[in-house]
Amino acid sequence: MTTRGLTHQRRALASLDAWVPELGLEDLRKYQGGFHAVASFRPSINSKVKKRGRALNIQPSGIVDYSAGNAGYSPINMVSVSLSMSASEAAEWLRKRVGGGDDTKPVSVARLLTQPARRAAARRSTSTLS
Repeated sequence: MTTRGLTHQRRALASLDAWVPELGLEDLRKYQGGFHAVASFRPSINSKVKKRGRALNIQPSGIVDYSAGNAGYSPINMVSVSLSMSASEAAEWLRKRVGGGDDTKPVSVARLLTQPARRAAARRSTSTLS
C-alpha cells in the first residue's frame, strides 16, 4: 500500500462518523469511540440463529468481525464489501467523505518548525564534504 493509501486509511479511522453510518450496516449502534453492527455483507456463520448479533466492531483502532474468526478489515475493505465496490471505487468513496488526496496532505507541524534547521545542517554537512 502506498503512503497516500495509508493516509486515507488513517484519516478514515479517525473520522468514523463521516462514513460508517452510510454503509447501511444492519443494527448499527454507537459503541465507545466507534460502532458495533451486524456484518450483513456476509452470510451468517450459523444458519440456525434467527437474529444475528452485532459482532462487527468498528473503532478508531481498527475494524474486526468477531464472528468471522476475528477477521480484520481496513476502511477501504469495509466499504468495498459493504457497498459491493472495487477497492479503487471504495477508496474514492472514502476520500470524498473524509478528505485526503494531494490538496489536503497532512502536514507535520514539527517538521515545518525544524525544516530551516535541517536545511542548514544539510548544507553544512555537504560543504564539509567538498
